[in-house]
Amino acid sequence: MNTGKWCYSFNGENFEGVFDYKEGAINEAKCNISEDDGSVIYIGQVKDISFGVPIDWLLDQLREEAYEQAGEVSQDFMMYVNKEHRYELENQLNNVLHDWMKKYNYEPNFWTVENIEEFNRR
Repeated sequence: MNTGKWCYSFNGENFEGVFDYKEGAINEAKCNISEDDGSVIYIGQVKDISFGVPIDWLLDQLREEAYEQAGEVSQDFMMYVNKEHRYELENQLNNVLHDWMKKYNYEPNFWTVENIEEFNRR
């Protein structure tokens, strides 16, 4: 999800800073640019990393474990979970995961960048 924040780079790959406004990112980049950095400043929008529990993979894992433990009698285990139940489980597990990450400070301290624009350093 785009956060509405901005960042800058001198090479278009390694971005830094998080600013509320595009102008703030531009001004900070202009203050920090060196002669070795070239003539272009790259400004982009911060996009949060999105994590979630892959529910189809999880149900497959449960089926495989059941089969390994019980054999063919478990053949239909978790095969026919309806869409609403699958969605409910996915949401609940994602909430638990995100709460746990926040509680123990495991949330990502990095992001991706989108909508990158080039600006002249002057």
